[in-house]
Amino acid sequence: MEPRKRNHVCKRRKWEEIRPIFTELYHFQKKKLSDIVEILGEQGFHAKEHHYKTQIRKWRLDKKNKQSDMIFALQKLRQRQGKDTAFLIRGQARSSEEVEHYWKRSRDDPARFSPVPKTPDGMEYGTPSPCPGRETGEAGSQVPAQDDADSSPFVEDEDVAAVFQYIKRDWIRAPRTTILRLLDSPEHLRPLDQALHHAKMVFQSHVEFANSDLRLVSGRVGIGALIRFMNLAENALVAMQYGLSHTIVTTVLLDMLESIPHVGKCNFMDATVRFLYVIAGYAIGGQMRASRLIRTAQCEIVNRVGHVYGDDHPVPVILRAAIRSWEDTAATSEMVLAAGKDILGRHLGHDHNDMEEVLGSLCDVARMSGDVNASLKHANELYQMTLWRHRRDMTQASLLAVLDSQVQLARLHALSDDFEEADRWIEVGLRGCSEVKDTPTREWFEASFIYYRGLTMEKSGQWSAAFETFNKVIYLMMRRYGPTDHLVTLAAQQMRWIQSHLAEQAQSLSATEGDYHSGRREDPWIAGQEESGIDRQSQSLGDGEVLPFTPETALPSEDGGSHLYTNQPSTQPWTTGHVEEWTDERMEDQWDSQVPEPQAEEGHSWMAWTNDDGVEWTG
Repeated sequence: MEPRKRNHVCKRRKWEEIRPIFTELYHFQKKKLSDIVEILGEQGFHAKEHHYKTQIRKWRLDKKNKQSDMIFALQKLRQRQGKDTAFLIRGQARSSEEVEHYWKRSRDDPARFSPVPKTPDGMEYGTPSPCPGRETGEAGSQVPAQDDADSSPFVEDEDVAAVFQYIKRDWIRAPRTTILRLLDSPEHLRPLDQALHHAKMVFQSHVEFANSDLRLVSGRVGIGALIRFMNLAENALVAMQYGLSHTIVTTVLLDMLESIPHVGKCNFMDATVRFLYVIAGYAIGGQMRASRLIRTAQCEIVNRVGHVYGDDHPVPVILRAAIRSWEDTAATSEMVLAAGKDILGRHLGHDHNDMEEVLGSLCDVARMSGDVNASLKHANELYQMTLWRHRRDMTQASLLAVLDSQVQLARLHALSDDFEEADRWIEVGLRGCSEVKDTPTREWFEASFIYYRGLTMEKSGQWSAAFETFNKVIYLMMRRYGPTDHLVTLAAQQMRWIQSHLAEQAQSLSATEGDYHSGRREDPWIAGQEESGIDRQSQSLGDGEVLPFTPETALPSEDGGSHLYTNQPSTQPWTTGHVEEWTDERMEDQWDSQVPEPQAEEGHSWMAWTNDDGVEWTG
């Protein structure tokens, strides 16, 4: 009699292949296990629920607190006599306050339970470390944190802590796995190798489900949260670059960091592409000014991503590898995106919808790195793809994709001083905006095109027209998005620069004509001293009455508000001191000499992490 054949349980390799999509459905989208079994079964992966439960335990994705874990945690807290202790329970961060809160809510008396003799599986604990560069030992032993003030990474200057004092709680994560320790290799290619290896996992996993029913479930979930994070990240970067107040910088950083947990609902490819764009932008922006503050924020973004996905997940591993070298972040990001583009093109075709995200980020990263030719190549490819799709579909979504690519082209030509080509794309884009039905979206695109129109005017010497154009940008963005929007800040900065330039021109002219010693300073707008051959008349900015703002009304005040009042440029008494308030090197003086250089080490966070995925104000 032949032995009965058994259905072989899925091999380990198969489990690892479905692990990313299972984690997304189970851990982030909170789907029932029975539903996931059915979804993956339709895709050809067949396993019983009890097999899944075994993998859930192995992957440490348990959703509930086990009583034995909490008994052990409370036991350790009492043994350590109130010393601050942080726990990592099956991948979930738990503070000492959360452990105490668990037992306050419980009807059971923990004293009646027998002590747990050894550390439960899947649990790590240690003293929170305030030093972002501190390492854990090979065996996972935690280096005790000092309890005095000298252990703070910000004690070099108390003013520096003003940005982070409300959102900082020191936290040391569990010991790094063998995979993560590979990042410590001194070989200069090791971070890039790690980034490319895990990027291949992300993009190939995406390709596998791109045309399946599962893609409909998990594909574009949370894309709105991802776009919101992108906008908030840009607001924070511009606020740090241009030296806005401690209050404003803290506020925009909080908004940005609190939005990261919601990005976990997106599919992994979209999240990876957008996060790479953000950290590359922070690396390039930090090389110009406020580098230490910006890098601290960049590292905190990566730490928060690790909290959301888990430290061993490909997304945070890619980001940690990319920021390992401050100078190489943009180059590493560009290579990862290029590898992803090749994988998508080979398996899905170069005109696939998902190629838009990769091409757009490639264009941005190449531009920020200074490779204008590569950026233009990607932008033109993106435009041709989106235009073809819009002609086929004629939907609002396809129209917005076309406008996105036109903003890219207008920006690139404006920044490379190709004013004629920039104006052409701006005009085409503004005409396309009239077809957008959603008013806030339409105004955002209009403001973007108009900003680059103002930039071309300013760079070609049309000071008056540029001033009025930036004024239009502020008017459009202020009423919808508030004074901390990055376009508002950028437009106000350009207006300040124009004021400074014209004030210097007027002062120089007065000195030349002998009026300087009489104490009379001519208003540059009345004196009409623009450069010869320059058109003084403003180009058409579109319909609607525009309030004549001054830059001071657009920039946020110390309390985070913005006081709107009108002042015609011709009546504003510019002074040298007034201009210097904006044009001096505030960020370097105020921040760089004070913020200690952060270490791009995984597992360390300098901001509070709560169970509600938010930031806790502890000041």
